[in-house]
Amino acid sequence: MRTRAEYLALAVEVTHESAEVDFKRKFDVFSKEDWCEILKDFAAMANSGGGIIIIGLEDDCSFSGYNVEELVKYDPAKITDKIAKYTGRQFADFEIEQFNRDGYNLAIMIIYDALVPLIFTKPGVYQVDRKYKTAFKEGTIYFRHGAKSEPGDSDDLRSAIEREVERQRKIWLGNVRESPDIFDVMAEIKSRTVPLSQSIAETLIIALKLNNYELERFCRNELTGWTKDALQELDEHKDPQPTYRLIDGYVSMNTNVNLETKLGSSLTLFHYMKKNPDKFLPYAMFIKESVSKIEAKQPTSDNNEGIITITFTQKEINHKSQTPDAPAYVYFKADAYGKVLKSIRSELIRRLLDLLPKLGIE
Repeated sequence: MRTRAEYLALAVEVTHESAEVDFKRKFDVFSKEDWCEILKDFAAMANSGGGIIIIGLEDDCSFSGYNVEELVKYDPAKITDKIAKYTGRQFADFEIEQFNRDGYNLAIMIIYDALVPLIFTKPGVYQVDRKYKTAFKEGTIYFRHGAKSEPGDSDDLRSAIEREVERQRKIWLGNVRESPDIFDVMAEIKSRTVPLSQSIAETLIIALKLNNYELERFCRNELTGWTKDALQELDEHKDPQPTYRLIDGYVSMNTNVNLETKLGSSLTLFHYMKKNPDKFLPYAMFIKESVSKIEAKQPTSDNNEGIITITFTQKEINHKSQTPDAPAYVYFKADAYGKVLKSIRSELIRRLLDLLPKLGIE
């Protein structure tokens, strides 16, 4: 990753867009279109190791003439708030300032590497000429592919993890202690002082240093999400499935309880479902998303109130359904994601405790 000085030097000399450079002819902080488009590139660069966005240049590197004076005065905290609005993360590892190039005043946004990939938790939709356009969709993770910002694949996620592993390795190499402090990581997990995804990233480094493949595989799957291939690998090795990621709820093929306004609280709703098996059937769903995405979905208010409603097609629930494209409604208590995180946290601590005898620690 480049330093601030290196990025500023690059901004003065660069002549074309690349994986770490993007040009914007303008950035009007009152324009939803400008916000959505720049946030997509911002997240892609943060997820790809860092980069710069230069405001005031056309795509061909000619000067657009845009006045950047008001932009560089804009409160960076408001940019952080806007990032949080669409990603659920208070990411503030960036700088924005004015610089001069060939007599023209331009603005540069320097974006540093994200510790955990930024995931969009709500869509970036704006209107142009009475038509709606989508800059990014909910649940997508963007990376830089050449001069474009595009949804990532497994290779992108693997690269992001490897960058963090290397960063942590360098930090540890500069530490007086050569072996990782498992107790510190466990204390961090129990105290919840950092995101669980960060604790898993640190545990991944422990696994790599100890050459513990099972723990490494666990951490990688939790950080990137559980794919069909990952679950199949467990089957092939006859290893336990991650059942700690299952959440219990109910499914209905014909009733949307959001319309059942007279049923009252969530506890009453779920009691009603239990007592009406003709309308609602018990349903267990495996949560495959990455830990960071689950953390973003977890409600910040009282988790004991409300319900989570997910709509599927009936064929996704029952492949023998006679109305395969009709909706099926799945319901969970609002604290379901919180319980999954608690289960992942317990599983992580269990695996760390299992390491102690192997290290000669009783």
